[in-house]
Amino acid sequence: MAHDADTIERPVSTQDAAASAAFLRNLPAPEPSMGSAAYAAQRERALAFDPRRRANYEKYLRARTDRRIVDYLPIKLDIENVSRCDFRCTMCQVSDWHKGQRAGDMPLDSFKALLDQQYGLIEIKLRGMGEPLI
Repeated sequence: MAHDADTIERPVSTQDAAASAAFLRNLPAPEPSMGSAAYAAQRERALAFDPRRRANYEKYLRARTDRRIVDYLPIKLDIENVSRCDFRCTMCQVSDWHKGQRAGDMPLDSFKALLDQQYGLIEIKLRGMGEPLI
């Protein structure tokens, strides 16, 4: 299967699971905005922070090649710490919510406790339907 910067060919038969898997493996990897070297350096800093985190990451890497044993904690976590927004974009459902908010904000102590419990995390994304940095 050939692919270039402009087009990516999909398998002809979507029912062919092997072709679909091969297609996904051959997709170009996304490039981190700061570059791969900066991402790798930041990941190394995260792994050096706690020996349990490094051990968990090594379990994750092993499980990528041998899927029979999945014995690691999550390494990535998406957190919706805020479900409100100070904008009222017409295309966004947040604008339709009462006072532009679906739920209360996550208290900082709860956020810290969550991160302390999940020592295996390498990557955290603040996201959701609200504006996470509000």
